[in-house]
Amino acid sequence: MKLSTIFDALTYGELKQLSIGGVEDEGIFPQYSNEVLIHINLALVNLYNKFPLEEKEIKLRIQADKVKYLLTSEFTTTNNIDGYIEDSYDDLFTEDILRINAVCDAEGSQIPVNDEHSFSSVFLPAYNTIKFPYAVVDEVYTLVYRVRPAPIVIPSGLTPADVEVPLPDVLLEALLTYVSSRAQNARGGDTGVQEGMVAMQQYEQMCKELEVNNTFNSSLNTSNLKLDINGWA
Repeated sequence: MKLSTIFDALTYGELKQLSIGGVEDEGIFPQYSNEVLIHINLALVNLYNKFPLEEKEIKLRIQADKVKYLLTSEFTTTNNIDGYIEDSYDDLFTEDILRINAVCDAEGSQIPVNDEHSFSSVFLPAYNTIKFPYAVVDEVYTLVYRVRPAPIVIPSGLTPADVEVPLPDVLLEALLTYVSSRAQNARGGDTGVQEGMVAMQQYEQMCKELEVNNTFNSSLNTSNLKLDINGWA
């Protein structure tokens, strides 16, 4: 959806009573854009963490005498001759990991994660780090991860009507409510904090209902790497 759609909804809805809503200044853009974008980008990260809005996979090749692997672009094959993350110039790894959802072996079978009772388990000490205690050298694993959305910005010379926000329509109301919560908290005072708490409770309830209804068909079947990857432009 267009950023202008979100700005308009906030101006005449959740932020109508606040200065950053821009009701008296013909809208949020341009005077309050940066402040509101901070709230929107945090809302997007939260929603992408809750729901499978976009997932990707990377290939990792096991190296000799190495157990712990940091998942950054420094260690991709396009940047480092000794890299262990196998990417290409047509499909660069951009360090956009929000969280790892699954790990599959060379045959495409999902293997245990963080299971101390399984000999084949891998471990995730951090969101962008993985440990293979007993892997075989040169064996290739596939890591399926939930994508962290790129921050929304308004390039110079463009307007919110020119900017796409990767969000399905069904999550618009939740995003608006999250932004409202943060904006009210930033307003301060007992009233602002109270209204911010109420808005966050409403946001969590909206998300819970979407999860209960399995709106995004969030069950992930990685047994044979035939993944249902969801994404919106």
